[in-house]
Amino acid sequence: MQIWTNKQIELFELFLKKYNLPFDKDKLEYFQEAFVHSSFAYQNQLNFNYEKLEFYGDSLLETVVSTYLFNKCHDLAEGDMTKARIKMVQKDTLAELGKELKFENFIILGSSFNENTISDNIYEDTIEAFCAALYLTFGPEALTSFIYQTIIYKYENNLLPCKEDYKTQFQEKMQRNGKHDIRYLTKEIIDNNNVRSFITKVTCDSILYGEGLGNKKHEAENNAAKNALDKCAA
Repeated sequence: MQIWTNKQIELFELFLKKYNLPFDKDKLEYFQEAFVHSSFAYQNQLNFNYEKLEFYGDSLLETVVSTYLFNKCHDLAEGDMTKARIKMVQKDTLAELGKELKFENFIILGSSFNENTISDNIYEDTIEAFCAALYLTFGPEALTSFIYQTIIYKYENNLLPCKEDYKTQFQEKMQRNGKHDIRYLTKEIIDNNNVRSFITKVTCDSILYGEGLGNKKHEAENNAAKNALDKCAA
């Protein structure tokens, strides 16, 4: 089923070739699905959108980044590896990348949306969904190559967007007070529109300190830590 226009397919071929990735016009199924927003799927009675690929791509992206840090960054302690991974897969990083790659050329939205209303969440989601589509279509080598040329390149050249790491700040604050048993308890939420989000509670030594919401697990955890720090400062 062809969802993209011929012009969009031409632009997608140019995009893949820019990163030395393979292109096959007969293997676009997963790629098109990776850019179908739920609003378009609902309006056109499609039984798919990018959400399942986004779920899979989130895990694949973290795996490639974690493998890179483990194999290439021997001088980093475990805690510093965690900080680096969070920085590479956070919303700001992925949304910025989606805009740089002009993913608005490929995203398929319902009639209530337009190119000017594409949110950072949609850019982030489609980056993750694209990663899954790339892996499923052309294998792990293609996915790893793409991530090395984009996200890891930015990391190695200090080009990633800066965002407050509230989890580390909260951990350091608790440790200064002699407390160490920090736990993040995260629950997945599916709303009436079948949109997935997460809610996290952060505890230390069995005491609840804060709660946070986010579209991704790590975002909810960071927001919970920020909420905990705000409460501690009050």
